[in-house]
Amino acid sequence: MQHRLHDLAGAAVFLSLPLAAATGTFTLSWTWWRIVSGGVAVALFVGFGWFGRAWEDVSPRLGLIQRAVVITGWAWLTALFTAQALGLS
Repeated sequence: MQHRLHDLAGAAVFLSLPLAAATGTFTLSWTWWRIVSGGVAVALFVGFGWFGRAWEDVSPRLGLIQRAVVITGWAWLTALFTAQALGLS
């Protein structure tokens, strides 16, 4: 049961990052941030697909793919929040 809850929570996180970036593509005020957010959204959706395929195949690269997706999403959020805090967006 706990493993299932962990998987569901992980899926929520993995889907929320690309959805947030996709939302930023249409809602952020600066063109530069919209372009970057769109690119990040595409990268995260692709990474989510790779992760799903690696999960099904029980790939030894599963952890690497997971971390690449999470770090990409968190880096985008960090940059965006920092820019917002400094008034750069």
